[in-house]
Amino acid sequence: MYKKTAGLILILALGTAAGTANAASLSEGRWVADGVYRGLNFRGLTGLFITDSAYTIGKNNFAISGGYASESVAGNTINAVPVSITYGYGAAAEISISGSAINSTAASGIGDSSLSWKWRFRRQSEYLPAMAMGAAVIAPGTNAAISTVSTYGVRLNGMASSEAALTETGYIGLYVDVQLDAIDPGSSSSDYYYSANAGGELPLSDDKRLQLIGEVNYTTSHAASVDNYTGYTGGLRYTSRIFQYSLAGSLRSRGDGSNTSQAMFNLTIPFF
Repeated sequence: MYKKTAGLILILALGTAAGTANAASLSEGRWVADGVYRGLNFRGLTGLFITDSAYTIGKNNFAISGGYASESVAGNTINAVPVSITYGYGAAAEISISGSAINSTAASGIGDSSLSWKWRFRRQSEYLPAMAMGAAVIAPGTNAAISTVSTYGVRLNGMASSEAALTETGYIGLYVDVQLDAIDPGSSSSDYYYSANAGGELPLSDDKRLQLIGEVNYTTSHAASVDNYTGYTGGLRYTSRIFQYSLAGSLRSRGDGSNTSQAMFNLTIPFF
């Protein structure tokens, strides 16, 4: 078992460098740890807090998610209330509609909204992780001062994930995603940037419902240096068949030399 676990960790770390309370099943692949309760992230996709995972919500599963995030960037305090609706329309595919209400020092209104899609094209095997691809279309909000896009944006990303049993009641989950965002492509205000996220999940309770989550988040090539950052995110998630609750904090070192912190929580209600 330890040899198999080491193999999973090595392949995930090297091979990918270049809800909701939905338990894992053997349909994900023989070597997936049993009884993994997965959750939705702040984009409404199955994942950690920011990192997308290669797993999906499950066929015909549906979830509504809402949360809160607060951060002060360049003297502007930004409070956001993200909301998402997610549906698993196949055993290996999900779709999510998400948006947020924003109140900041500069302006208030409805921020960007997005329609996101994920497809897992490879199940996890003994030595290779599960792999998925995703795409999203981003629409502008009601106020240009708080919208990232003016006309539209496109996001493409790839994901790899491994979940391996360590003991009869414990497992380790490792997740990586990389993405490219094109904001207002072809226009004078176009912005193209890259992001990479990696994280791990470890259950703290015997029933695996209370989980410790840690992530590293990296974004670069933004036109505005303050929007480029390296972040470290950590927190707790609790899942049940009635709700999923996540509480996290993130410390970020930004491209303009400033340091910021973000507090966030999320509540998801699944419908099976």
